[in-house]
Amino acid sequence: MSQRRIVCDIDDTICFTTNRDWENATPKTEVIEKINKLYDEGWEIYLVTARGQVSCKGDPVKAEQKYGEGIRTWLKKHGVNYHVLSFQKFLASYYVDDKGLTPEAFVNLDIERFRDGRSGSVVERHGSRVYKTFPEQPKALAEATWYNLVDGMVTIPKLHSVIDRTICIEYVKSILKTPSLDFIKETLLKFRSVSYYPEKKFSDYIDEVSRNHEATLIEILGDRDFFLNDPDRKSEVINMNRSFCHGDFTLENILVTEEGKHYLIDPIFKKDSFSSWLLDASKMLHSMRKYNKPVLFESLFSFVQKNTGMTSREIYLMEFLHWIRIYKYAHEDEKEFIKETILELKREYL
Repeated sequence: MSQRRIVCDIDDTICFTTNRDWENATPKTEVIEKINKLYDEGWEIYLVTARGQVSCKGDPVKAEQKYGEGIRTWLKKHGVNYHVLSFQKFLASYYVDDKGLTPEAFVNLDIERFRDGRSGSVVERHGSRVYKTFPEQPKALAEATWYNLVDGMVTIPKLHSVIDRTICIEYVKSILKTPSLDFIKETLLKFRSVSYYPEKKFSDYIDEVSRNHEATLIEILGDRDFFLNDPDRKSEVINMNRSFCHGDFTLENILVTEEGKHYLIDPIFKKDSFSSWLLDASKMLHSMRKYNKPVLFESLFSFVQKNTGMTSREIYLMEFLHWIRIYKYAHEDEKEFIKETILELKREYL
């Protein structure tokens, strides 16, 4: 083995890829410049990739046949100098890898399992990074897409990588503090200004909830067609407020640091569903009711009315739909409270 050999990973090390779009991967310029400098100084540069470990079941020959040409084309396009491209690991003086650890760092690695997500995702902190693994790959890709779309719009943890069903983001140490109402309102107005949404209407959203949560409607309300003739299902003011959104805008999904900085996490991003900042506003109202924050609730309620002209019933209907949606995902110790809240909202407002 040459004492001047460097083995370097490709994905999330010399480039960043979203949605497995290898051809249009974003180069990490500083890493490439360092590779080229060492190449010019006589170091052997071996580029090694794990592509094919899943799709080709770890067969390096099949992986080369499937990915080799595309990788070489990308490397040439971005001016990466190297000696060997391999789908196997070689001995080297250094391994450059986004997941690499020294033995000492491995011994000291602090791994913390967070409470698993309602969607079946598993969330763990590994040192300064958080890994979230979803039941299906499309959900991981959707969340990564959302993080990329809002980068620069709102404060979010840095997205490090997307590999199969797992996304890796920066760990943000938060304190147990209620998010600022000003931050909540400012974020909603930012989303309101972004016309990124599918051509779906509020009635489509209601129908989606009715289909996916039929068992809840029957169990709690005794009527699978509860929303079928609702007077506000075709609300023009709601349809006029279609926009980009977070999808799960709750108090829990806003992290507040000791310095008072706010970070948004855990979006639910669907490209083919109704999207509106009002979904986020009503989800936040749902969260404020859940955690008994009446002053914040009333302030946000008035804020929505002032900025839209919505009737009270329209706002309560949107909140009501969130309570219906979460019931089947709730832990058993939460279900009775959710059921009572649904029935109370029905009696008082619907």
